[in-house]
Amino acid sequence: MFNHFGTTHQIDTVLLCPQFILILEIKNVTGFLDFDESFNQFTRTTAEGDIEGMTNPFHQGRRHTEWMTGMLHQSRLEIPVHYAVVLATKNAILSKSLRGQPIFHVSGLRYHVREWYRQHKEAVVDEEKLFQFASKLLSMHRPIKREIALPVRGLVKGVLCESCLNGQTMNYRYPKWYCPRCGAVDQEAFFKTLEDYRLLVGETLTNKSFCEFFKIDSPNTAYKLLQKLPLKAEGTKSNRRYLIVN
Repeated sequence: MFNHFGTTHQIDTVLLCPQFILILEIKNVTGFLDFDESFNQFTRTTAEGDIEGMTNPFHQGRRHTEWMTGMLHQSRLEIPVHYAVVLATKNAILSKSLRGQPIFHVSGLRYHVREWYRQHKEAVVDEEKLFQFASKLLSMHRPIKREIALPVRGLVKGVLCESCLNGQTMNYRYPKWYCPRCGAVDQEAFFKTLEDYRLLVGETLTNKSFCEFFKIDSPNTAYKLLQKLPLKAEGTKSNRRYLIVN
């Protein structure tokens, strides 16, 4: 979700109920956790004794709470908003410095939710308005697509034999792919390699990139194979590109 400054609010969990709204920050961290409120500093000590600084989860929770309160104000709703940091693993040990802070292990979530219900016994908004607000929040959800750049040169190339444990490169002799080590014939391995190319490199390939990734020496052989694949061709023969269709 984006705020009016253009920055995102990546909220893990939001509980909407007629009595209150609860924002949960889920943390999967281990080690001895410590908090210095005077410096606004959150740290953890690993099992090896290393001290590491961490993003202050309470700052995240307060930031999300302020944004949620603003959204409620825009919708002319007044609902108490709470936040908490929930530790997903039992291997996180809380120091005494965190006493009184909204942080606890996931095993205590039921207890704390029950306490919030006891604190807010009366409904402050009807279900119809709450449903409209929930729909508004869902309409603002924008999944972030993270692009991962992989060094293509470092990838193991070629159609790999799945019968060989170390991924022996298969050879192509019309009209089949075969493994020179074990003798296996596997036409499906070719299509699996094409899917690997789509995921690791991209949806567009050329004769040159096809030869490089599939380890084919002959551009003519590569051209013939490309013609047999369910690909969408664009451009002239010398500048032809192929689009991998799902």
